[in-house]
Amino acid sequence: MFKTVLWDIDGTLLNFEKAEDKSLEELFEKYGIDFDEQTLEDYKLINRQYWAKIERHMIEREIALVSRFQEFFYSKGIMHIDCKKFNDEYQLALGRNFVVEEGALEICAKLDDMGIVQYAITNGSKVAQAIKIRKSHLDQYMRDEFISEELGYEKPDTRFFNVVRETTHYNPETTLVVGDGLTSDIRGGNYAGLKCCWYNPGHLRNIEGVHVDYEIDHLLKLVEII
Repeated sequence: MFKTVLWDIDGTLLNFEKAEDKSLEELFEKYGIDFDEQTLEDYKLINRQYWAKIERHMIEREIALVSRFQEFFYSKGIMHIDCKKFNDEYQLALGRNFVVEEGALEICAKLDDMGIVQYAITNGSKVAQAIKIRKSHLDQYMRDEFISEELGYEKPDTRFFNVVRETTHYNPETTLVVGDGLTSDIRGGNYAGLKCCWYNPGHLRNIEGVHVDYEIDHLLKLVEII
């Protein structure tokens, strides 16, 4: 049925939450900031708000990535940190601390054996994403990688998917988007007129009003759809 798969990376093939926690813990320790569950949740709330603004074109990505730390540190009364430098270090830490999602390499290998052409489509920085994709060995299965920082557009922007289509010449009728992000991956797939598979291991409710064609809670279940 499908001949091409467009893979999201963070939260799908890689466990972003674990990498995020480890990277923040490292940097907080380096900068002498107390690290606990509440502090982590406070940051994540601010971070989600900024990514929502990015997806809605309310703020430039480069500004948002620094501003999230500025707002977070200000809320904690921390004024001495260079937030641009902190974000640069954070991106490198994310590249080091990647965690491969259970079944990710196995499903990519299975699809490769089936002759399915696979591409990576990811929002994020070139530095972090390129390192993670290479060191996790996902690159051996990806025909190409499309990173938002390089393209100049973020999912769900239709221009992101237009670049992917113009570059790969995929057939919309036989192409599947797989990702965990309803407002980025799935909505972007909707805008592009593609079938979408929502990777939802946490069994969350779809409250975003986006159309989901398929839903899986484990990556290996994708074989049943393909």
